[in-house]
Amino acid sequence: MGVQDVPDLWHRRLRHLSHGSMKLLQDGQATGILSDAITETDCVTCLGGKQCRLATIKSEEALELVHLDICVPRQAASVGGARYFLSFIDDFLWKSFVYFLKHKNEALLKFKDFITIEKGKL
Repeated sequence: MGVQDVPDLWHRRLRHLSHGSMKLLQDGQATGILSDAITETDCVTCLGGKQCRLATIKSEEALELVHLDICVPRQAASVGGARYFLSFIDDFLWKSFVYFLKHKNEALLKFKDFITIEKGKL
């Protein structure tokens, strides 16, 4: 391990503690931290943690953005014989809709039914 690796090692061992806080530890609140061990580092993990994520763009009308998911097959079928369920979430309305399916290949038909029914309500 080279001398330039020591500050980075302390930074990681102290769970990505800031440069200022490491200085406080070195100045008497802890023992064993070498004076040359405290330098500013460009830690990729810390830089990534400080970044802000862009806000997601919300849809502006119903049915503009619909999220869907098909659940994995169940071991036991429902009373009606369904082994899958298909869920839709309208991003604008924040409403969930669930359809039960006997076979996975029914999903497209149910999606078309869902769009037709919901467009009729608008």
